[in-house]
Amino acid sequence: MPTRAAFRGFSLLQVIALVGASALLVAAPDAQSQREVRERHIAAAVTDKNDAAIAGLTAADFVVREDGLAREIIRVTPAAPPTHVAILVDDGHYPALAQITNDLRDGLVTLLHKLQAGNPEIALYTLADRPTQIVNFSRTYPELEKQIKTLFPRTGSGIYMINGVIDACREFQKREAARPVIVAFIDEDSPEFSEELHTRGALALKNTHASLWTLTLQARISDLPSEGNRERLLLVNDDARDNGGMNTTVLSKMGLEAAFGRVADVITSRYDIVYARPETMIPPTKVEVTTRKAGATVRATRWAGQ
Repeated sequence: MPTRAAFRGFSLLQVIALVGASALLVAAPDAQSQREVRERHIAAAVTDKNDAAIAGLTAADFVVREDGLAREIIRVTPAAPPTHVAILVDDGHYPALAQITNDLRDGLVTLLHKLQAGNPEIALYTLADRPTQIVNFSRTYPELEKQIKTLFPRTGSGIYMINGVIDACREFQKREAARPVIVAFIDEDSPEFSEELHTRGALALKNTHASLWTLTLQARISDLPSEGNRERLLLVNDDARDNGGMNTTVLSKMGLEAAFGRVADVITSRYDIVYARPETMIPPTKVEVTTRKAGATVRATRWAGQ
């Protein structure tokens, strides 16, 4: 017959077992919730030395760091296409632009044809005098192509690239765009007359999670850039890089159509990198995505909150 001490021991074991089972039942949903919270997504394009898209990479090819700390990569899959695309076109009346009108139109049509496969809403803006929306965000691709084929340099003042980026981002916010992209064409010689500094454009990109992809026709004038043009250079180079985009320099009109096609291929060939973020009291501020593939460059946002 069990002693009283043995009975007390048995009862204690039962209590511990019951409490442990209850804890597991309570902890299971929390663990699942934490697992969902820890998963972060980041869209990343990978390009070679010629700014052409590199396909076929896997999780083993990437490294993700937040504030310098390596994160576990869970999976890598093709990213969903952009939901909204704003096309910004420098239509100022300058010698270089007057000579490339037909080539610019052909390049923009190539861009449109490649992007429309993902069924995004696309808007068309011109930048001379002030940012002007020629076609509102829609999927009326024939109308867009028609308007592209009527683009022509306008006599007048310089362009408003920074303002155009801010205007497009404002529209992204109104439409709650999930995966917005801006593709812009500018002549490096075009004077920049935007009232805003590049930091305002960078903030607009960051707040809307938009990436900026610019094709820049190389300057023929060797003068030092004006203050406005220096601000624009910072936007299309440093700020675009920080938000997951890139600037491509085009040397002549003969390379325009191919350059537009490469940019479209890169945008539509991005990867969705899913990585794990451990629970922390202080969220990270910067994220860096690199690749182990030799000679390749990763284009991804550097803001950890996106």
